[in-house]
Amino acid sequence: MEFIFALLVWSGICLAVALFLITATKKNTQLDARKLPPGPPGWPIIGNLLDLGAMPHKSLASLSKTYGPVVWLRLGVVNTMVLSSAEAAMDMFKNHDLTFAGRNITEAMRACSYDEGSMALGQYGPYWRMLRRICTTELFTTSRINETEHLRLKCIDNMIRWMWDASLEQRSIQLSRFVSLMSFNVISNVMLSEDLVDPQTKGGDEFFTSISRTTEWGGKPNVADFFPFLQWLDPQRIKKNMTRDLRNALDFASAFVKKRILDRENNKRNTKRDFLDVLLDFRGNQKDGEPAAISEKNITIMILELFTASTDTTTSTVEWVITELLRNPSVMRTLQAELDKVVGQNKRVEESNTGDLHYLQAVVKETLRLHPPVPLLVPHRAMEDVKFMGYSVPKDTQILLNVGILPAEFIMCSVE
Repeated sequence: MEFIFALLVWSGICLAVALFLITATKKNTQLDARKLPPGPPGWPIIGNLLDLGAMPHKSLASLSKTYGPVVWLRLGVVNTMVLSSAEAAMDMFKNHDLTFAGRNITEAMRACSYDEGSMALGQYGPYWRMLRRICTTELFTTSRINETEHLRLKCIDNMIRWMWDASLEQRSIQLSRFVSLMSFNVISNVMLSEDLVDPQTKGGDEFFTSISRTTEWGGKPNVADFFPFLQWLDPQRIKKNMTRDLRNALDFASAFVKKRILDRENNKRNTKRDFLDVLLDFRGNQKDGEPAAISEKNITIMILELFTASTDTTTSTVEWVITELLRNPSVMRTLQAELDKVVGQNKRVEESNTGDLHYLQAVVKETLRLHPPVPLLVPHRAMEDVKFMGYSVPKDTQILLNVGILPAEFIMCSVE
């Protein structure tokens, strides 16, 4: 019986591989008839996967020196176009923004239907435009940013206190952890009007850990993304693990939403209106497919997404800034001299000082150039066949933007 079952399984796998080869060969023959961007020849079945190397953004930068700013790759069955110059990126966003507005969703991000409520991964359409409008007007305007300055300063002061207390107990401290906790509390104050984590009381640790794990699973390369016929098998168990940890994180975030809804119903809200209130109060115009309101599930996903996006990128950038300063003592001395001159010795840097801290700005920009937090950004997808910079780009092509070799100003705009 076991032999028959094993025979059926292997027969099914062989059949799937055979069908894949036939389909891929036919598809590649059709593509070869078009004027595709230049790129390295690929291996049978796996295509150019081996060309990515251990650090894909650096490998792709090397390929651009040979093949130009637009490089064509085949990653398994996924046709991919890589842009590696500011001119190509500007052409994409300025002249082909809508055509390349689709998203290429990985298997990990389909766990718990997360992609359906996400703004970063959502497909272009009425719901995505609605979320973007809310975030633009309620989070990213100058007035909103200025209104929340005191929250950021409070969280930074707490971080310095935690680090000082930790240094009294041990000779070294884990900088990235304290920066992560600070970033986590900044966004929790903006969205929920409260601190969620405290290393001294272990408060909020489980929620923080769950989000960290989902970030890890979401960033792992998954063979099922390059060979869709393996999605049912989930050979690396990435989607399974992502589902487990994402469900835990969503349960935590959902608890905050449910508590807020109950408090509002019982008139227990006495604090200033925060971003969660904005999401609960929002009413759509119901035109062109825009919903009348945001569902409780999608509000939960939106909250979780903001926690994930703000914490990981901030922590990565700050950690690399400190690392590069330690590796370059002369740069650190110059930066300290500027801080002493502009801010004053033994004084805290205020956000109003940053405009006069030109050397600090240069240090941050150079760090982003050397160590972009998301070097290939979130992959885009061509929504239709299109001509781009003289090349034919088929529908559903994945587009990667290699910001690691773009000017720092472009990287800052992309990260924001």
